[in-house]
Amino acid sequence: MVNYLYLRGMAGIQRLESKELLMEVLLSLMPAKQRKEYESLTRKRKEEQERLHKKEIRERLSAMRPTFKHKEVQEVIRLLENKIKELPDQCLQRLVRDVDCRDLAGCVYAFEQGTRARILENLSTRYRDVVEEEGVKRAFSDEEKLFASVNQVMDIMERLRENGELLC
Repeated sequence: MVNYLYLRGMAGIQRLESKELLMEVLLSLMPAKQRKEYESLTRKRKEEQERLHKKEIRERLSAMRPTFKHKEVQEVIRLLENKIKELPDQCLQRLVRDVDCRDLAGCVYAFEQGTRARILENLSTRYRDVVEEEGVKRAFSDEEKLFASVNQVMDIMERLRENGELLC
């Protein structure tokens, strides 16, 4: 049976079968006990890789300390950070619903660790992962983009307050 698996795998590769199809065929040929064991090990390995990836992203994001050349950018960031600190969790959740993930990533990148953690705690797990990865990926080396992101969040906050949707 092992030799047949090898031959079937080589034949599939030579015929340029898709990886998914070939895996499915080879797994179907394996005895049930070994197939379940293989699938369990594969699932555990994938979960561990995802966990390590998320841990690395969080560590890299928390290690980032932006430096600003322009005092104006730093002042606007601190102003927005102070406004966000005053918001209750429910209002913060309402705000982030309207904010683009790239703009939110810029703010998360620029804020202090405590504010950063509070914002991320108020996001769904999937959205938090996206925001963290975006923050690490972009790393906002361009102050103009960061300034634009912060201003966009401030504009959204003002619009929500004017509409009565943000009563905080």
